[in-house]
Amino acid sequence: MMSAETTMTGADAFAALAGKDPALPVGLVTDDRRLDAWMAERGARLGARRWLRYKPETSLCASFDMTVEGADRAELGWLLAVVPSSQSKIAKVASRAPEGSIVSFDEAGGIVLARPAADRQLAALRDPAATMAALGLGDLTVKTVVHNPQRRWVARARGAGRDLVIRGYTAGEAAPLVARMRACADLGPVLPVVAFDEKRDCVAVPFVGGQVLGLPTRAAGDGRGFVASIPIAVEVGEALGRLHATPVSADLLDVFGQSCETVDGIAVTSARAAREIVDDAAGTAAMAGILLPELVPALDDIIAELETRIPPVDATIPVSSLVLSHGDFSFDQVVLGHEGEISLIDWDRIRLAPAADDLAHAYAAGLDADDPVAPPEFALAMEPLWNALLKGYATVRPLPEAGELRARCAAAILTRLTQPFRRSHPQWPSHMKKFLAHAHSVLG
Repeated sequence: MMSAETTMTGADAFAALAGKDPALPVGLVTDDRRLDAWMAERGARLGARRWLRYKPETSLCASFDMTVEGADRAELGWLLAVVPSSQSKIAKVASRAPEGSIVSFDEAGGIVLARPAADRQLAALRDPAATMAALGLGDLTVKTVVHNPQRRWVARARGAGRDLVIRGYTAGEAAPLVARMRACADLGPVLPVVAFDEKRDCVAVPFVGGQVLGLPTRAAGDGRGFVASIPIAVEVGEALGRLHATPVSADLLDVFGQSCETVDGIAVTSARAAREIVDDAAGTAAMAGILLPELVPALDDIIAELETRIPPVDATIPVSSLVLSHGDFSFDQVVLGHEGEISLIDWDRIRLAPAADDLAHAYAAGLDADDPVAPPEFALAMEPLWNALLKGYATVRPLPEAGELRARCAAAILTRLTQPFRRSHPQWPSHMKKFLAHAHSVLG
């Protein structure tokens, strides 16, 4: 077993990446002082970092709060840097952006600094007023809540007695999601689709008022909700159990792209749905190995072990082994309403999957890269809530088999392995090593 200790800081590891990938400005983008100075020369100042995405020898994308010269408050900003061979692509970002959305374009360096509206991959974001009109929602006040550059836009739209969440996606993503949500709207707690525009790949759903649940070690009043109590965690488990109790029909299988046949009197389908969490884990593990090559042997070992515990690609599984799954379940995807009702939000990854996947994601999400501690310390802090979640779930339907749940918890941890890096945690190498060690421990 690998040691969880490391003396390499985030700054050390970023410097190592910069040395291996000189065509990208890794050092500039990942160093707060250098980036702030670069932005200051262009009329902006760096605020809190939000997200970092790295494609080796291709591109580097960062999002953050920024304050532009002359403004009295911070706003969302993002930066995209590309290698020299791709500079024509970044020139398109700058030339086709809405007026006022580009803060700075360094053509020679292949770097653009912009407001969210300049994001060419998210059509709904470029002109929110036009998006509201296309959705048939009229003149609503739109406020961006989340901008994950080139991936996702989330906004709140209010006015005329409406209170909605607008979610914008990359090209072609929204239509299949809407089909799934509409097919499931009458089957469980899936939020109804209020409006959908295929051209702009955006969806409007009701805003769910109340308190978003939080987890232990997150400071009270930090804006991310309050800490869930044991009784509430039991109720959340019951709500998840009710979702999973939704019958999986042949029609529902078809909506999710799963075929069905009968073998020896048992309805079976492709094992693809049962593999998604491990396939996602393998993809994240590959990226983690690039960021920290010393982790590769341990990563290879755990992925190989996980592969022995799930069905192979060409296998079939009983339809009865799948449930209607939230797909990204965690306590912070739960809202406690004003009357005490439990609601699940953010259905972007709704799918059919083994029941253990949602439970596993809830466990892994508790091992949060934003917190000053990392597993196994935090695992102990959240254990009472985890046990309460399982207790509530078990009152509605049987818990998954213990070995399967452990394997999928380990896989879920791996899917979040690079989050300390992506959130630019100052000790991201140490946190990643601890996450990996904890995944090995959970797997057993």
